[in-house]
Amino acid sequence: MDQKFPVWARKLTAVLLLILVMTGAGHWLRQSGFPGSLLSGLKPDLSVSHETTIDTALLSARIKDLNELATISQSYREVVDHQVEGLFGKRFILVYDGIIKAGIDMDQVKIISGTVNTSGSPELTISVPQAKILSHEDFESETIYEAGMNAKDLGNIRNEAIKETKQAKEAQFIEEGILVKARDRAEEVLRDTVSAVCGTDVSVKFEHRYN
Repeated sequence: MDQKFPVWARKLTAVLLLILVMTGAGHWLRQSGFPGSLLSGLKPDLSVSHETTIDTALLSARIKDLNELATISQSYREVVDHQVEGLFGKRFILVYDGIIKAGIDMDQVKIISGTVNTSGSPELTISVPQAKILSHEDFESETIYEAGMNAKDLGNIRNEAIKETKQAKEAQFIEEGILVKARDRAEEVLRDTVSAVCGTDVSVKFEHRYN
């Protein structure tokens, strides 16, 4: 018996039988309504979407914390030489320091779109309000000359004179471009925040609101 069917022949026969069994089983599965059900789990899922969404809630929360970081501050020293109209000889001169802060209200920043698709260039669109003067403080005033005034008159007129001077200084700084600088600073900080939260591959486009 062994001389008619050597070992190699028996092994070859077993392999052929195994191939026939597997082929028949696969045919039976297809005919029975299980198209590849047992084998599909072994294949990688190539149909997974590559689209992802930016965490706009987290980004919005970070943006609201940026008010102080996204401002431009400018300090100055001003000499106020004030002659009281209608009061002959009543005049004062004082020096005060002031500081102006300009920027945008980060609470009014709106994220319009925040979807990234790997088939295109990821982009985030942010709507920003106009830059404005956020605060204007005066301090360390010193009267260096005063003539013909009592303390009450001096205090009232002094406050009004500083108020008028501050309004003139704001107009001067706006003309010199402080609001443009404040807007550019705010956009720079927003870009840095987007990169930190969403990744450096996300580009940012700004839409400016003028109301």
